[in-house]
Amino acid sequence: MQGKDAGQGGVAESGQVGVAESGQGGVELLNRNRVELLNRDRVELLNRDRVELLNRDRVELLNRDRVELLNRDRVELLNRDRVELLNRDRVELLNRDRVELLNRDRVELLNRELLRVELLNRDREGQGGVAESGVPAA
Repeated sequence: MQGKDAGQGGVAESGQVGVAESGQGGVELLNRNRVELLNRDRVELLNRDRVELLNRDRVELLNRDRVELLNRDRVELLNRDRVELLNRDRVELLNRDRVELLNRDRVELLNRELLRVELLNRDREGQGGVAESGVPAA
């Protein structure tokens, strides 16, 4: 600051003009302006840090939510695929069992029919067997 003598104007660090009174008023003004600047800088730094922390927390939350959503979607897809595979296997097993039962029934019917024909042939040859109705002959 220029002009520390009484009555001379001067410029403080804050850019404000101050008048020194016997050399001490200028120092008080400088100290006050310095404290204001320090406080302002401190508040700006605190606010900047606070904003950075809030932004970091927000990004972390967004990323966590995104990961959770991706994981949930992945689990849902895996579960859906698993259910589809299980259902496909179940349908295949049911169809296989149904085919086996149908084939078994067909074989049994064919065997009965073959036995009936064989017994009828024996009956015709006089060896005794089954009458046309399928009832054993007396």
